[in-house]
Amino acid sequence: MGSSVSKIIDQNKSLLRKQVLVDWLSKVGIVEDPKEHSRVINVLLDSFTTPPADPVFLWMVEDSSLSAEEQQSRLLLNSRFMLEWVNFPLMYRGIILDVRDENEIVGMATLLSPGVTQIPPWTFCYQIVTIWLPPSMKHKAKWGPVPEKKLEAWDTVEVAKKEVLKEIRPCWYLQAIGVLKSHHGKGLGWALLRAVCALADKTQTPVYLDTESDWHEQLYNKFGFETLCKFELTVEGADALAVRAQTEYIMVRKQQ
Repeated sequence: MGSSVSKIIDQNKSLLRKQVLVDWLSKVGIVEDPKEHSRVINVLLDSFTTPPADPVFLWMVEDSSLSAEEQQSRLLLNSRFMLEWVNFPLMYRGIILDVRDENEIVGMATLLSPGVTQIPPWTFCYQIVTIWLPPSMKHKAKWGPVPEKKLEAWDTVEVAKKEVLKEIRPCWYLQAIGVLKSHHGKGLGWALLRAVCALADKTQTPVYLDTESDWHEQLYNKFGFETLCKFELTVEGADALAVRAQTEYIMVRKQQ
């Protein structure tokens, strides 16, 4: 990791400890040990796949020809891949906030710092070796063409998103936030979001996120986020009629 990136991350962690988390010490902390990566992913996996599942993750594997059990199996397999792929770099080039119950991580939020946007080649290579290809691409004959087309649709939105975000950078990126379903109703998600917003206020920097449902859009509105734009995830060609469109919301909390 480059010295400039390390400096940015260390400065932001120091700010968190001294000026932000001091108000939330009973709940929110920072994940420091990369060995806890699997714990972080397990919390996200539970949060994103336990019914009601994350809309986009569910959209990626929906197939009317499969039983409910088969769809759930694919959901777990594909979601683990996606969560590891996008969140692994943040163990080294980002900040991961957590809430714990008897030292077990039960909720967390992953953040990319302003000024840290690129995944270095060594991280990308490590991901290829350890995580490899999405399940839908490794087992094309079994999964069929639609899941791969959905990944292509996702890539198209990611390219468009980068153009939109040029207007608000530098900014924080709230990559993911999740709480174990067994710990819902305890205010842990709110505590994590309040810590994220407090950090953004201390650094006088916007924070953006993407979400996939009206309910989540309304939730983030309560924390000062505004919807910057919406994208429709669709599949082109002969398969389009069998696949519903999925909305992706890009939301921004401007400098307060």
